[in-house]
Amino acid sequence: MQDKEVTFKGRGKLVERPLDVFYRLFDEKGIKYLNNKGKLPLTVKGSLKVEYMK
Repeated sequence: MQDKEVTFKGRGKLVERPLDVFYRLFDEKGIKYLNNKGKLPLTVKGSLKVEYMK
């Protein structure tokens, strides 16, 4: 990911899926994000470096 703002949208069941695993990753990596009560749409701003993640 680049250090610019990106918004992810969805429809149908995709909007209702939990995204907690991503929010934890964003918090660990210092990536800022805004969401709709934990669901999509999700706006992300920050840089994610390529590395091995467990």
